[in-house]
Amino acid sequence: MQMKILFIGNYHAVNDTRLLHREIDFIYKNIDSPKIYFVKALPQEHDRSVTSRISKYYYKDNEIIYIQFRHPKYKKYSFFKRFYYKTIFVFWFIKIIKIIKPDIIQASDAKELFIGYLAKKRSKAISIYDSHEDYFRQVFDYCKNIFIKIIYSSFIYLIELIYARSYDYVFCVDEYLLDKYKKKLYNAKKVELMRCFPNAFRTSLYEDPKRFENKNELHLVYVGNVNTFRGIIECSKYVATYNSENNCKHVYFHIYSNKHRIIDELVKNHLIISHSTIDYPDLIKELELYDVGICLWLPIKKYHRNLPMKNFDYMGAGLPIITSNFGNLKKYIDLSQAGICINPLSYVDFKSAINRLFDPQERIFFSNNGINFVREKNNFENESKEYIKLIKEHEKRLNR
Repeated sequence: MQMKILFIGNYHAVNDTRLLHREIDFIYKNIDSPKIYFVKALPQEHDRSVTSRISKYYYKDNEIIYIQFRHPKYKKYSFFKRFYYKTIFVFWFIKIIKIIKPDIIQASDAKELFIGYLAKKRSKAISIYDSHEDYFRQVFDYCKNIFIKIIYSSFIYLIELIYARSYDYVFCVDEYLLDKYKKKLYNAKKVELMRCFPNAFRTSLYEDPKRFENKNELHLVYVGNVNTFRGIIECSKYVATYNSENNCKHVYFHIYSNKHRIIDELVKNHLIISHSTIDYPDLIKELELYDVGICLWLPIKKYHRNLPMKNFDYMGAGLPIITSNFGNLKKYIDLSQAGICINPLSYVDFKSAINRLFDPQERIFFSNNGINFVREKNNFENESKEYIKLIKEHEKRLNR
């Protein structure tokens, strides 16, 4: 019997780097001909009515059924209008569940827990909650409006508290979340750690020895989302200051991210070189063209807990890393010895790290350590064993 797995993707793209290029990729590698569905509510700028669309998304010759609930963009409407569209989505989603009859359902955001719970009740499927963030802290730290901050973060907290316990499995991306869901307060049935380690895609440090030659310019790269807390503004200014102080050495700062007002402003002031986001496999290939990976998050509480995907991708691509000196950022650089931890608010620290990395022997040392860290153990093939195991076990039960 063909196993049917449904991913709820309201807050992730169909080509998401964790859902598609890690989880779904390994499902295809380990499960015999699974049928993957990806369901998403998608706001449309110019639509005035609700429509549905079913298409096929192809990944390595594998077919994903991509089902979209398309609705007018919420910002144009009142609270009651938004509530109306969300209610329509819930009823539409339940109809989709009735048609598909999935064997496994996965929610990957706290705000998807309720509809995932309804889908489980409707289909009797195995349910997975794949938690990517400390969602409460994300709202609390990012939101500027005190009233919205308190109301919305409390809502997220209650949603997880009520519904996480109803899921058969909870997987989470960092140790803080692992400890959180294991508490009696959440009463989750089974909780596992599944960090966003990359595939071990680099086979030899010396495939491109020219990367580590002695040179007078370094190209730094940052990948991922941008906001005022991610150290992008600070790092771009450090680069400008460093270049103004040096006649013989020069540093360039490249960013791969979606369009954002911060990006536009930094490009306008000639502080960064901006690149559009590209698909994950292409991004990994491009990372190998750079000299140093950057992740200088600022010291807010959320970032003390988070375990960023980008630093592991830098390691897999053989990039020495400059990152912040706290939390999981520091922990995994200390474990891997793949880079230098600095105070993200200190230009002096940044300058010292850059001066070290102009030495090709330093870059070779950190690059080699990062590649070995990923290749030997800390890759997604090892990290996803429990995730794949539960899917395989359910596949065997279906085929009895």
